[in-house]
Amino acid sequence: MSYFNLKDNHIAFCNAVVNGMKPREAYLKFVAKDPKQMTYASASVCGSQLLKRPEIKNTIEKFQLKLIEQVTGETSRIIAKEFTTTMLTVDEMDCFHSAIIQGLVEVEEVVPVYRWNEVLNSKGAIVQRTKEANFVRVKRPPNIKEKQISIDALYKRFGNYAARKFIGAIGELNGNGDVTIKRMILLSTGEKIPMLSN
Repeated sequence: MSYFNLKDNHIAFCNAVVNGMKPREAYLKFVAKDPKQMTYASASVCGSQLLKRPEIKNTIEKFQLKLIEQVTGETSRIIAKEFTTTMLTVDEMDCFHSAIIQGLVEVEEVVPVYRWNEVLNSKGAIVQRTKEANFVRVKRPPNIKEKQISIDALYKRFGNYAARKFIGAIGELNGNGDVTIKRMILLSTGEKIPMLSN
């Protein structure tokens, strides 16, 4: 191959390809002298031929390495930050579950919102109707299932499911040896358990 003089428009072409632009589109945007006179087919051929030039290949490889270094460096900083986060204490976890039970914590979720687009004809009648979905982040208080999970976690942590704690804690013992349960908790699994007092 003959000597190739790398110009600014070639560097812009390389940068665009590294950032995900198709070679055909990058060629039309940065290299073609008259993009309006060029067909997509000929732009594809010219873009592919340009990619085969050693100077272009080397430039693209340099840009790719630089991009990888930036991305991996940023990712490693993010990961390092996550690993250096201090661990929650038992008291902090208990406070978190208590806040959920009391409804003091907001839950964030993504909710789909639908919109109808209508195309009307000259008489005002609907010709076409399409449904468009958008997603919106909303905050809400915890629902009963989420509260029950926190109640369940706290009871397990305090060991209130242990058999020895059931005696005298789940209700009243009558003369026949039968237990009358005072209060029940409905878990998210549907299981009913006695409400224990500490």
